[in-house]
Amino acid sequence: MKNALLVLCSFFIIEHISAQITLKKYIQEALENGKFFQEELLTYDKAGVALKLAKANYLPAVNLNGTYSLARGGRSIDLPLGDLMNPIYNSLNSLNQSLLQLNPSAVSLPTFSTIDNEKIYFTRRTELFTGIEVDMPLYNLNLKKDIQHKEYEMDIKKTELEILKEYKTEEAINTYYSFYKAKVLEDIILSQLDVLEQKLRVVENLYKREKITREVLLSSELEKASLELEFKKNQSEQNRAQASLNNMLGKPLDAIIEDKIEDIEISFGAKSIAEIKTAIENNRGELLVYDYHQKQLELKQESIERYYMPQVYLRLGLGYQDNDFSFSGDNFLIIGALRFKMTLYAPQTKYRKKDNLVGQKLLAAKQAKTLDNMVHQALDTYYRLEMAYEIYNHSLVQLENAKSNFDIVSKRFKVGKVSELEALVAEFEVIKAEKKSVMNRFDFLNLLVEFETQTGLALYK
Repeated sequence: MKNALLVLCSFFIIEHISAQITLKKYIQEALENGKFFQEELLTYDKAGVALKLAKANYLPAVNLNGTYSLARGGRSIDLPLGDLMNPIYNSLNSLNQSLLQLNPSAVSLPTFSTIDNEKIYFTRRTELFTGIEVDMPLYNLNLKKDIQHKEYEMDIKKTELEILKEYKTEEAINTYYSFYKAKVLEDIILSQLDVLEQKLRVVENLYKREKITREVLLSSELEKASLELEFKKNQSEQNRAQASLNNMLGKPLDAIIEDKIEDIEISFGAKSIAEIKTAIENNRGELLVYDYHQKQLELKQESIERYYMPQVYLRLGLGYQDNDFSFSGDNFLIIGALRFKMTLYAPQTKYRKKDNLVGQKLLAAKQAKTLDNMVHQALDTYYRLEMAYEIYNHSLVQLENAKSNFDIVSKRFKVGKVSELEALVAEFEVIKAEKKSVMNRFDFLNLLVEFETQTGLALYK
């Protein structure tokens, strides 16, 4: 009996403390375990690359271009060289003949051949162009909107990662509580078994002396068997929680879980429906994701409305142009150009605008519905939490009553006014009340974690 009381006195101290320091360390380790966030981290990195790509569209692009062309026909200019020069050539040839006839010994002058009229084409029949060109946008609103869109996409992925971390934190806390609860209950159940063994010995002696019926003996044996089964179930729960927590921490599944703890008091602060709703609106990342998507649709609407705005690009080039590969300084050229583009009419723009407006309304409706569901779930949890707090406090009162009754029975037992069986029953009721208070405490803590994840409100001080 003294050993059982020693366990109880020790646990009365443990019952008022929480695994805060160790728990924070485990939460941090779980969040640093990348295997649970691999997909989300890669998605976030991908969004970052997409943002850099959108910004890179403002930078100049350098291209090496080469063209070899063959052309026939096209625009041309007629040059009447034959019509202009042939009469002159004919006159010179006639004059030359006359001079020779007059003076056969004179030196013969050259004879001029007739020439044809020329047709010069603007496009060369054979042309080679090789050059380096630089293109960059000077004015394009779509590029700016695209960068803003990608920035919101990064915010979305970052928020989704934070949401996952919140749920992983909740899972880590609840798993640790499951382990810690099973560990605490293990000592309590062992104390119960110790008292039941003593009680069973007393009952067996009373039965042998025919002071009690066989039904009382069988009832005591059944109570012990049920408690032994409860102990096995509790061990199984402790092992399961240990494996789950170690899996989250990236450790061997059978690694030892620390139980260093720090004094902390449980308290519960009442919250109104308005406070709960405001907290959800300010703290829940899911609603923030809706806001970012809404801003993306607003950017898209602005882009649609500015669809007819002009776009201006600058092009600079350094190249070589000739009809063969004989490079020379005269064939090099520098090209500078401003390219202007503007859509004058696109009938699909009207329907794209309508479609985007409907998308904004649909997203707002989904956000409102999600908020209503979150508030409903949080309120449901809050009411259950409120009741769990009352049940926990009531179990503490029952524990104090059981302890007071045990003190009275113990004093009476020492002076021989009550039997040993009555004293053991009173002691067992204290342990039973203690176990009930522990279970109610962890029921409250699990609901508290759920509520704080749903709202971000800290009710646990």
